[in-house]
Amino acid sequence: MLKSISLTLLLFVAVINYLDAQKTNLEDLFFYADVMVHAEAESHRLKALEEFKTRFEGFLDQPSSYSIPLENTPYISTLIPPDSSFKLFTFQINERSGKSTDFGYIQLKEDNSYYALQPTKNLEDIEFEELGTERWVSGLYYHMVPFVNNGKKHYLLFAYSQPSLYEKRKVLEVLSFDQGKPVFGAPVLIKRQETARNIEQYRKIYTYSADVSMTIRDDQELGAVVIDHLMEVRSRIPGVSGNTFVPDGTYTAYFKDGGEWIYKDKLWGAGDVRAFKKEEPEQETKSRLFNNRND
Repeated sequence: MLKSISLTLLLFVAVINYLDAQKTNLEDLFFYADVMVHAEAESHRLKALEEFKTRFEGFLDQPSSYSIPLENTPYISTLIPPDSSFKLFTFQINERSGKSTDFGYIQLKEDNSYYALQPTKNLEDIEFEELGTERWVSGLYYHMVPFVNNGKKHYLLFAYSQPSLYEKRKVLEVLSFDQGKPVFGAPVLIKRQETARNIEQYRKIYTYSADVSMTIRDDQELGAVVIDHLMEVRSRIPGVSGNTFVPDGTYTAYFKDGGEWIYKDKLWGAGDVRAFKKEEPEQETKSRLFNNRND
């Protein structure tokens, strides 16, 4: 009897110590994330970034990490599909140059494994390529739209980044899985043409001036992704020569059609455009980015 009680006590103490360790690990993680985002000195932010990445990967390595919620964690964007089969984590650090650098991880529920996403700098013709985790069109993901194409689950992802002091970027990305391995891109963004072959894009990248905001909005009632139409203008940023892109007050869209998203240029018809709240993604989206699952 005494031996049984002693064993129970030992197990209880082990559980308490384990929970305390988990709490400490998360507190350390949150501390370095805060420094990474808010420290005034870039050298401090960069040092905190390395500590954060090390501790975050250490957290993901823990057998029970998938069951620990991070959805409400400041400075980390967490997207989870309805079936909770994976978690998509992204975060970013702002550099002295004015640009942001993005980081991402995908963790699988099935075996608790994870993939670190490696940003690619070469975006030439990349809208027509299938990519793996080693060539990632980086961004801070803030929304996910699940859909099925040819009987296979896909996810339309919305991302934001600032690749330079003078330019911002929005990306419509497509995520799927092949034998548990993440695959980025699929030819499901379709621009139909009457006299030529349809254009099938794997992702869509929008680059625009850093002094404006651009909206990409999931309009569920319309069944479409509504997008600010961009026009080319002379840059208004002091010291910058050449042209850039800004919203012109009209909208384009991708309408969901089965497992594809069909492009429509300029939504003029009353049946297409209704009054909807125009979000300011670089302010509003980022302010709510770290406190949700899929929105």
